[in-house]
Amino acid sequence: MNNPHSKLSSKTASFANRSKEFEEFVSAMAAQKLTYTELWNIAFGIGARFSQLFPDTKDRDKYFTSPVSKRVGALLDAAPNPSVEEPSSGKLLLRLPKSLHSALADEARKEGTSMNQLILAKLAVSLSHAVTQ
Repeated sequence: MNNPHSKLSSKTASFANRSKEFEEFVSAMAAQKLTYTELWNIAFGIGARFSQLFPDTKDRDKYFTSPVSKRVGALLDAAPNPSVEEPSSGKLLLRLPKSLHSALADEARKEGTSMNQLILAKLAVSLSHAVTQ
């Protein structure tokens, strides 16, 4: 899935050019004063720019050992974190209609994953789209 705003094609551009594009993208997003979470989601979330520019494991591994990765990490670390009075537990109890619960369970079973992972993926995609619009 290529982003229409991407200057380069992930299949034909060199690793160095894709790394440069990714760093420039994250830098531009950081300049918009996004929070850490917003910036991470738009850069690394499901279907986000990183997975578009580095679609295979070999390139992703190479990226994470590159100097660009350290610079992008510094941009993320510098992003503001909204203060939260109480730390989040990471747990959420959610009541669903039986029909929605059943549909999610069926989809998770077909995908070979847990309902928790399926719901997390769906939320991440939704948040990523919300941040980019």
